[in-house]
Amino acid sequence: MTLSISSRLRLPTQVFALAALLWALAAHAQRPQNVTPAEMALLPSYCVDTQGFNYGDASWNTSPRASYWVARMGPTFWHQHHYCWALIKWRRALEPGLPPQVRNGRLGDAIGDLEYVVRNATPDFPLLPEVFYRIAEIQLLLDNQIAAKEALDDALRRKPDYWPAYLLWANTLAKAKLTREARAHLELGLRQSPRSPQLREAYRALGGDPGAFVAELPASAPALPASGVSARSATQRP
Repeated sequence: MTLSISSRLRLPTQVFALAALLWALAAHAQRPQNVTPAEMALLPSYCVDTQGFNYGDASWNTSPRASYWVARMGPTFWHQHHYCWALIKWRRALEPGLPPQVRNGRLGDAIGDLEYVVRNATPDFPLLPEVFYRIAEIQLLLDNQIAAKEALDDALRRKPDYWPAYLLWANTLAKAKLTREARAHLELGLRQSPRSPQLREAYRALGGDPGAFVAELPASAPALPASGVSARSATQRP
């Protein structure tokens, strides 16, 4: 991101947002209370098998499906309950009528849970790019564009063809009326994921011709997702 881009994107301006993040860093992540069946239904299918909901950890009251998820996620599965907690806290933060300090506090707490997963994940954890992506989404809700961009960069360092990261930042640039920069960022994504319909449609919406652009790419450009467990396969219930 160049100086001209960063100077035109909004920096964190709300005192509540900054206070929420500082609070999240200082506080220990807590399990959300009174989780409803409706909230559970919105979570990835593996969440019910993580510790802290209906089951315990690897040595006590272990879910009978835990071995399935560990085979797909690795040992980081035993920390992934914090990701599930973060999703619940995030959705609760968006409930209408909340005071700003409550909303931002819940968002900051969700970031704390996601950062817990990052700290405890193995380098090959297949859902790590998704965790960074969620951090970026919440940082944008808190008007922290710089922190969001850093999280998206972290996602792409681990999976260069992770198209959602390119799309989210391009949309952020487009909302800031940085159309040329947004289109250029989509081109970076198309170089890595030239078949992504989401990137193609976004590029077209900004006045680009995705077919022509992809046709000019070197033949060695990757056309399929990187190897490894995808978010879809890792979250599919056995």
